[in-house]
Amino acid sequence: MHEVLHLPSLDRLLAAQPTETRLKEHLLASHTTNEQVAKVALEAKVGHLVLNHLVSFGPVSDAEWERDCRGAWRGPLVVATDLRQVC
Repeated sequence: MHEVLHLPSLDRLLAAQPTETRLKEHLLASHTTNEQVAKVALEAKVGHLVLNHLVSFGPVSDAEWERDCRGAWRGPLVVATDLRQVC
């Protein structure tokens, strides 16, 4: 189980506010991007990756969260949205 920051939605937000640099620095220092989560899961040799504490800026579908982790991670993956039970 790992928290994740949806970097593409952050980049879209910041494209409209190009002078805002501290927000991105803060978020990248305190959260893990989709790509980083996939690498962490691989290095930890987990059997199943569950994304939680989904940090995004605007709506992001479960399919987008999953697609953006699939660069490195090929194993089972669940996007744990609010009230979803994962066993």
